[in-house]
Amino acid sequence: MKYIGVFSSSLKVKKVIKKLRKQVGFKDYKKGFIIRKFIVNSCIVNSRSILITNDSPYSYNRKYIFSLEEDIDLESDICDDIKEFGFFSSKNEAKKCVHKLKNKKIRKKILLQREILNQIYWDGGFFTDYL
Repeated sequence: MKYIGVFSSSLKVKKVIKKLRKQVGFKDYKKGFIIRKFIVNSCIVNSRSILITNDSPYSYNRKYIFSLEEDIDLESDICDDIKEFGFFSSKNEAKKCVHKLKNKKIRKKILLQREILNQIYWDGGFFTDYL
């Protein structure tokens, strides 16, 4: 699975998919898009979501959001299914989740990243090289 971006609404996601479906590298995989919904400031532990704060997920006029995910070694690991632990309004909210993960004895390396909201990170599509 390839990561295209983090978007603040389903309407914005639908516009991006509509745009990408027409591009070379995507047009042969029109049904290949997967949308995952997350509650902002909700920590995902053992496939269960734990709400950390009661901030409204719809109050986003922000440019950035912080993500926590499994940190993998691209040289030795397959990155087809990276585990996300959540998306957060601030580093402090993300650190609360890290604390909860450590209390649950999650032994994976955790990566904290600042993501730009509503930006396409990957627009290259899928290509096959023929030899």
